[in-house]
Amino acid sequence: MSRILVIDDEQVIRELMREILELGGYETVGADTPERALALLEEEEISLVISDIVMPGSSGLELLAAIRARHPQLPVILVTGAGTDENVKQAVARGADGLVIKPFSHADLRSAVAGAIARAGDPATRALAGTLRAGRGTQWDPDAVDHVLPLVESGELSTNPDKHPKEADS
Repeated sequence: MSRILVIDDEQVIRELMREILELGGYETVGADTPERALALLEEEEISLVISDIVMPGSSGLELLAAIRARHPQLPVILVTGAGTDENVKQAVARGADGLVIKPFSHADLRSAVAGAIARAGDPATRALAGTLRAGRGTQWDPDAVDHVLPLVESGELSTNPDKHPKEADS
């Protein structure tokens, strides 16, 4: 069973997300600060992290950077009530595996989680996505990476030749 760490400084929102996920068959643990979340990541077996972006002290974006440094393969979904283009850009640029905009439906949250867990289960996809994120702005044009990365993460573009066989030559 997947165990999900839910981080939000607002207890009502944190508990709502936990309840939605538990009703969907996931096990959850909660934290009210990024610092507590990082401690839990060292103590617990966690399959995925969901974090609010705007919190007192460290932001969800700063937490994402800390998680990427310590647990680079761990999927992270960010949640925000300020779904601006800048927040979306920052989330993608920093390696978020998904972004959920408040207010969200139960289906929105569960879909984001299921997609991130499925992508995390494919090591080749995770490796390629990590390589793309690391190369953005250095080896490759950031706009090209921003175009290709969602295709890789959604499974539309695969490293598995059996998934997208070549068409026969004419």
